[in-house]
Amino acid sequence: MARKVTATLASMRKSREELERDIEVYLKEGMRIKSVPAGATGQDEKNRSKHIVISRKPQPPRKKKTNV
Repeated sequence: MARKVTATLASMRKSREELERDIEVYLKEGMRIKSVPAGATGQDEKNRSKHIVISRKPQPPRKKKTNV
């Protein structure tokens, strides 16, 4: 079975160029980019992970439980 190609070289190049433009605009607005040292983790001092949610699919509303 052939492997499905999800991104072409042209689309990756386009994404890279868009990202570079966005970074330029961000920096021109006076913002800064914080560097994170290699080896840094998402753990806090109590060894709990810090979960970051990029996006989440909307969930249907839950049905209320009724006492019978």
